[in-house]
Amino acid sequence: MRNTFGFSFLVLCSILIWAVSVFPSEIDTTKNDLPIFYLGEIVVTAGKSDKPPAGISEITARQIESQGATTAGEALSSTPGAWISTGHKNSTEIKLRGFSSEHVLILVDGRPVNLPYYGDLDLSSLPVNNISKIKVVKGPAASLYGANTMGGIVNIVTKRVNRGTSGDVQLSFGEAGTWNSALNLGAKINKLDFWLSAGKSQSDGFNLSDDFQPARWEDGGLRDNSDYDRFNLDGKLNLKWTPQTDLSLSWGYFDGDKGLPGGVNDDLPKFWRFEDWKRRYLDLSGENYFGSRWYLKAKLYYDGCKNRLVDYDSTYLYENRNFDSIHDSWDLGANLLGKLSWSKENQSAWGVNVLQNGINKRMDIDEEWENKRTVTTSLFTQHQIVPGKRISLDLGLAYNIMTSRGVKRAKTSFDPTFGFWYSVLESLRLRVSASRATKFPTLSQLYGETSGNTELKPEEAIKMEGGMEWDITPQLHAEINLFRNNVNNLIDRKGRSYQYQNLDQVVLQGVEMGWEGNLGKLFSFNLDYAYLDAYDQNSGYWLSYRPAHKLDWNLTYTSSFGLTLYSNGQYVSKRVTPHPESELLPQYYVINLKISQKLFLRFYPFVEIKNVFDKNYEEEKGFPAAGRAYFLGMKIIF
Repeated sequence: MRNTFGFSFLVLCSILIWAVSVFPSEIDTTKNDLPIFYLGEIVVTAGKSDKPPAGISEITARQIESQGATTAGEALSSTPGAWISTGHKNSTEIKLRGFSSEHVLILVDGRPVNLPYYGDLDLSSLPVNNISKIKVVKGPAASLYGANTMGGIVNIVTKRVNRGTSGDVQLSFGEAGTWNSALNLGAKINKLDFWLSAGKSQSDGFNLSDDFQPARWEDGGLRDNSDYDRFNLDGKLNLKWTPQTDLSLSWGYFDGDKGLPGGVNDDLPKFWRFEDWKRRYLDLSGENYFGSRWYLKAKLYYDGCKNRLVDYDSTYLYENRNFDSIHDSWDLGANLLGKLSWSKENQSAWGVNVLQNGINKRMDIDEEWENKRTVTTSLFTQHQIVPGKRISLDLGLAYNIMTSRGVKRAKTSFDPTFGFWYSVLESLRLRVSASRATKFPTLSQLYGETSGNTELKPEEAIKMEGGMEWDITPQLHAEINLFRNNVNNLIDRKGRSYQYQNLDQVVLQGVEMGWEGNLGKLFSFNLDYAYLDAYDQNSGYWLSYRPAHKLDWNLTYTSSFGLTLYSNGQYVSKRVTPHPESELLPQYYVINLKISQKLFLRFYPFVEIKNVFDKNYEEEKGFPAAGRAYFLGMKIIF
């Protein structure tokens, strides 16, 4: 069945993309270029109302470099409303406005990359060297995104060259045998342009804070079993077939292995390792304008991930292992989007997204392989209406359906969305939005050995948001968002040996405030505060690992002679650990510093200090974070 589905899917979507590129149209020859956005972006609105009526944060490549981030998790850490933590699987995961990582849709150039079995993603497996920007949709999302958007959306858009040749080499070294390297190269030659990125990083692990007190399974210094080794290679080839047509082929490969440090006070020590963690993808996209009003975009993609987890004893000898587990999962999908511009501001969009998730898994070397899969289809429509210069209205509707061989009845949902914004003044904008969003069960929740339940209902949320954006002066911008999410049928289990059920009703509500601007010509800053009230309506308990208060700040000084000083910090309030034996983890704050100097036009040496004050803290119980770390590096632009 898998081969038949894949072959039919490939043929159908290849025909669609071919049709986009060669269909004879009434070409508007006054248009010499496509709109300025990447094929990887999902553009919801156009014209003067190019900002949708929901809370969105954007992180640019310049901001990522200033932070000294090497992974997507580090790049997202200061996003308002997002909290990044690393826990028992040594997996860097996001919580967005209180939603868990499996509820947040992670996209790379519009391609979903959440792992199908558990629905989550280790953000440390996504390097940043080829990232152009990251868009984070926190509030009610447009119907164009399709299914499984209940917890928000993170879309990572990769780089592309517009003209000439561009590239850079980056290299940095730190303690404990840590080093990071990256090479980027892109060029535009007539109608073709390409971008290549390669990266290699390696470490023996991280050092704990000097204030760390020896625990049951950890005595301090270099964190046991925290080493890693990563390699990535990504490429993109773009062809401007006609002035109205773009075709793009992207491919990539990631190969890594790492240790999984155990909880420092667990009942038993843990010696787990991902001996293999491989990812490969292929993405074919195309877009075309037919005249000045019609637009069509198509995408066909494959994304596969194979990881091998081995549980050793303290000798780390293979013959003394407890298990050797393999998960070989894949996504095979296609998107088709059509837009009609009724006028410069008013437009309508329609489309379909189809995604097959699958996994072949073996729990141990002498056990049978299991194969499970689901198919999710979304039909959507989105309309933007601009009745005046100060008002814009967005309306959308998505019909989603998930089918699977082992599920007797298809799981469906109708998800409407509404958005409205009003410009009180040219510098002051108000907005309000609401939607119904759903999340279908993961393969683990449906088919897990001890906890799987094929009768699960989709999780659903009523999402509401109101906000204000104010350009106080040309140098100072402020924003505030208030939100509430009522979540029903949340999937949970009473313990690891219990079956998954639709148990919980949860409320996630709060406020986010942000300020950004310039202080004269040399300083720039941003300051963001988020308050979150996350609780279970049935029990009244706070949800675990959801800090009520989070404060992020960034300050940059740029001199006239090429010196750049960058400092960022984060305060996180107390968090409750999981029930029933819950406790409060202490609050913490962390400050980082980076100094860079431009030399000889193209040479940028830098020094970086992470956790400047060597704070000893835990993001999750039993998993202490890294102490102070020093890095020395350079970047050469060519």
